[in-house]
Amino acid sequence: MQLYEGGSGEQAGLKKGDVLKAIDGEDVTEKETSDIASMIRESDKDSVTLTIQRNEETKEIKVEIRDVEIQTVSHEMLDDETGYIRISEFSEVTSNQYKKAFEDLQDKGMKKLVVDLRDNPGGLLTAVCDVLRQILPEG
Repeated sequence: MQLYEGGSGEQAGLKKGDVLKAIDGEDVTEKETSDIASMIRESDKDSVTLTIQRNEETKEIKVEIRDVEIQTVSHEMLDDETGYIRISEFSEVTSNQYKKAFEDLQDKGMKKLVVDLRDNPGGLLTAVCDVLRQILPEG
């Protein structure tokens, strides 16, 4: 569905729209996304070989396993007064990334703000609450 900028998948050549078929030869087509992520995270190897379907072609791509801080917040100024922050999901890093984005937009003269949560699948409730504490007034 998406690739994280600078992440192992992007660097290995995965593309948005690739369909994951197998990990190290083990079929994952019937597995939940969380189970697939666990298989990779809990691997004792330095890399995994992903079998993917891209259009009509099947490819094998070797992907290094490493820790990456996922960018869950992106931002920009839409005009001279309007800042825009997109939150793609709520994870451990979202609150801090939101704070940095908000401060950067304020430094650029933001007077109005649009927060975009479209296609956000949710995530950690604590991260949602941490961001809301920054947005909503006390009480």
